[in-house]
Amino acid sequence: MTLCYDKFSLFCDSYHNLILYLKWRVNKEMTMHKAKLSESEAIFSMYEQAVKIMKDQGIDQWDEKYPSHDQLIEDIENEELYVYTEDDKYLAAIVLNEDHDEETKQIPWHYTDGPSLIIHRLVVHPEARGKGLAKKLLAFAEDFAREHGYNQIRLDTYKINVGAVKLYEKTGYELRGEMDLGKEHPFVCFEKNVKVTSKAGR
Repeated sequence: MTLCYDKFSLFCDSYHNLILYLKWRVNKEMTMHKAKLSESEAIFSMYEQAVKIMKDQGIDQWDEKYPSHDQLIEDIENEELYVYTEDDKYLAAIVLNEDHDEETKQIPWHYTDGPSLIIHRLVVHPEARGKGLAKKLLAFAEDFAREHGYNQIRLDTYKINVGAVKLYEKTGYELRGEMDLGKEHPFVCFEKNVKVTSKAGR
């Protein structure tokens, strides 16, 4: 009898904690919006935190020079930087445009139906990792692409940034090649077809 009571009590506690967690999630103010100039300092701070973690992991993809504060201001002025916040905390960001490095011209891209949407400077605050925010950013980019008439998305990441490489592979991005951007290791290039296909009529 005591054992049954203990199990029931444990169930009640777990259920109560679940309800509290769900209420906490509902009360969270989560937004994805186009960044404003007044937010540039807070957003840049998020990138700085990410750079520090990357350096601690031996990944020299970004540094003190890139992404710079001026670069982010340019992204904001061009209305290309989107930021994800929770309760006014800046947790993730992504840049979407058609700009690409000259080096990408040598990549044997497979999807060439019209202009491509290019993802740049995707970042998740170190304190928010493990919450699936990078996947949310990619899903946002794919919705954005379809809404604006893009049929494919392209991006690149540092070859030794294993976490990013695995993320893109798991979310359906296809590896197309490598390019040299002057770092110790090459950058790997991915693309994904997001073209909306019309269903055949009956």
